[in-house]
Amino acid sequence: MTALDLYLQNQRIKKASQWISPTDRVLDIGCGDGALLRGRPPHPLQHLGIDRSLAEPISATGFRIETCSWDQAQISPHSFDAIVLLAVWEHIPPNQQPLLCAKIKEWLKPGGKVILTIPHAWVDTILWFLQKARMVDGMHVEEHYGYAISDTRPCFERAGFQFLDHMPFQWHLNHLFVFSC
Repeated sequence: MTALDLYLQNQRIKKASQWISPTDRVLDIGCGDGALLRGRPPHPLQHLGIDRSLAEPISATGFRIETCSWDQAQISPHSFDAIVLLAVWEHIPPNQQPLLCAKIKEWLKPGGKVILTIPHAWVDTILWFLQKARMVDGMHVEEHYGYAISDTRPCFERAGFQFLDHMPFQWHLNHLFVFSC
């Protein structure tokens, strides 16, 4: 990761963390190396990260990371207080988004929150140039498809989630969404 990658990651974590209480058990979908989980207070049941791009699982005090995608994860219902997807939603094909919403709802405890950060579609072009200049790495821009931010709220509300907040940040290039079930 470059310094710019780390800065962007830290900004997303900072925004999402405002919605996670210290006692929440967290599932981080697309967690990378587990930066968000490493910063959480340990939970007796352990926080969990899933990321299909990791070479091998990671286990540390208070959390573990499995090497799988969300549709392969073996997670018990109602296991988590908060589920986080930081710069992940724009990688999910539109036909799979309702399926992922259903899984998230299944994995959340009643009253739990789903917290997402999603870059605006304009960011794809910016990232392409930044990758060519070797200023960012590992963004998987090739998986982006120009996701429309305006599709987020209807998708989650159709799945039965209650809208809590939407806040643009980083000059409206990123968006934080929070929903509860």
